[in-house]
Amino acid sequence: MDYLPSKKFIVLAASAATVILAGWAAYYIWNLPVGPAKLAENEVDNNTQFLDAYADAELDTDKDGLKDWEELLWKTDPQKGDSDGDGTVDGEEIAAGRDPSIAGPKDKLPKPEELAAVTGTDTPMTLTGKIARDFVAEYFSQKGAAGGGAIAQAVKNKIESSVFFQVQKGVAAYSDVFTMKDVKKSDSADTRKYLNDLGKILDVNFKNITESESDIMNSVAESNDFTKLDALDDYMTAYSKTVKSMQNLTVPTAYSALHLTLLNSMQNTFYAAQNMKLLKDDPIRGLIGFQLYSKEVGRAREYLIDLKAKVEKDIIVFSDSESGSFFNQYFEKLNEAEKNNLINQ
Repeated sequence: MDYLPSKKFIVLAASAATVILAGWAAYYIWNLPVGPAKLAENEVDNNTQFLDAYADAELDTDKDGLKDWEELLWKTDPQKGDSDGDGTVDGEEIAAGRDPSIAGPKDKLPKPEELAAVTGTDTPMTLTGKIARDFVAEYFSQKGAAGGGAIAQAVKNKIESSVFFQVQKGVAAYSDVFTMKDVKKSDSADTRKYLNDLGKILDVNFKNITESESDIMNSVAESNDFTKLDALDDYMTAYSKTVKSMQNLTVPTAYSALHLTLLNSMQNTFYAAQNMKLLKDDPIRGLIGFQLYSKEVGRAREYLIDLKAKVEKDIIVFSDSESGSFFNQYFEKLNEAEKNNLINQ
């Protein structure tokens, strides 16, 4: 939970996604029954030039939580906070895993695995392949197939935009699945016992894991050995067992919100590892996993900060013989980080 994948991993994954997606696109382009057609050389595709159109990356005209360039990707109105008029602003809909361009309540974003499953064929298609197919169908239905090199950069820009958007959309689809109804909270639950039980669950399930997911991803980036992704199976097992055990714990009411945060973070990190393992054959799924993992790393750190503050407020100190001492190593790291921040100020 301490380190994110290296820039080299990000470049590897992004390059793989673009190359494979471009390969799929080329296959569909040259197998279109209508054949190639000319595209006007002076025509400008605004959607492929969104970064140029919105040079100010922080601009949010309608104050809905989405930058103006993000509105282009989501096909929402940068001048209108609630594009679909369903009573929830666009940014909040995405945060909740909903499509801001479709009026609710049935506007749930499908997860990547659900999108890839709907292929219309007997052979399952990777998400990368599906996006390439859909990209070609949409792009050339509007623009016509192009011959020669004049459109090459426009096609490349469109592909890159498709990759970027689908990664954003895929991450947003993994909204929290658990609610407070899934937490067995009790006003009479013993706080120390709860924390010791939780510490034991985490210690038992993760005791044989000696490196982080980011270490694995960085190793793949350094070696190009995708078989190393098989190690993520152990992580997925640890996360799924932890989620199941946490659901059976009786939680003090005062700790229920923290418990729910960790429960959802564990579930989402399971999804992240599941997607990262597919990096070689479905690079867009791999990128979605990486982005989701990065998001949950930050969330886990915030959980530990809040847990540390709560434990200190309740004046709870764990001895080395207690299972709750599992958290001590993380509390010590937070103390070190706080000291370093004070020194650097």
